[in-house]
Amino acid sequence: MMNNYMPLGYPMLELGIISILAIILVVDKASLRIPNKLVLLLACLVIVEKLLWHQSMLLDGIAGALLGGLCFGGIYYLSKARAIGAGDVKLIVVLGLWLGLIKVIMVMYMAVFLGGIWGMLLLALARNKPKVLPFGPCLVIAALVSWGWGCSLWNWWWKLL
Repeated sequence: MMNNYMPLGYPMLELGIISILAIILVVDKASLRIPNKLVLLLACLVIVEKLLWHQSMLLDGIAGALLGGLCFGGIYYLSKARAIGAGDVKLIVVLGLWLGLIKVIMVMYMAVFLGGIWGMLLLALARNKPKVLPFGPCLVIAALVSWGWGCSLWNWWWKLL
């Protein structure tokens, strides 16, 4: 049943999702790993959100999860896990479920763009050139931007074209 109001539980759930994403950002940056427990907890919160407040967007979320999983799973498979890690694939699936099809497309583009800029800055400025960059922080930042301003950014992008 769709609620016509947003009780206190909804913002608390969103705060939980954002908090887990922030933890994933920090952990992946520090360890180059996205723990399965964090992705599973994030998935549980996203599923609860969809079932309680956004049932009408459930199919859109499933489509976003499938697209993200297929794109990143394909990259993971074809690169033999050298381009992105399994945690990144799992994370984009959950982000796709949370944000939906259009916004997960934006997340993928923004994350690759952010990763490229981050990598170029590190190559230009760092003394010790890293061999591997964590991609989770790029996914998290892109997801939060898409969550907050996704529709506006999508419309702006299409006006440019």
